[in-house]
Amino acid sequence: LAALPAAASSEQRLEAAIRSHLHALLEYSDYTSAGLKAYGDAPEFVRVAAQSHRRQYEDLWRRLVEELIRSGHAPAGISGEALRLAILGVMNWSPEWYRPSKHGIDDLARQFAALFSRRGGASAR
Repeated sequence: LAALPAAASSEQRLEAAIRSHLHALLEYSDYTSAGLKAYGDAPEFVRVAAQSHRRQYEDLWRRLVEELIRSGHAPAGISGEALRLAILGVMNWSPEWYRPSKHGIDDLARQFAALFSRRGGASAR
């Protein structure tokens, strides 16, 4: 997000964040998938240690969704919380079906952003 121009639209920011999340998730899928799946079962001291980082990341996604809503480009009638959870859910499920030979991460990012934007996604390349 920091690499985007200051005038980047909410759709461009959303797509860039989705792209970054997918790259981290799918390029390091064994590690990140295990982390996502095991978090709830981790010992309490591990969850407590991770809480501030997790909260910061969730807050980032809250801000991105709020920007999309304020700009008028979020799907109508969907709460910010539902939209944020849907975006994260779609991305976090992708290691279950993702195959590099069938899908490009950048293309998936564009398509996922289009799912959550009334404009149908904007390229943030």
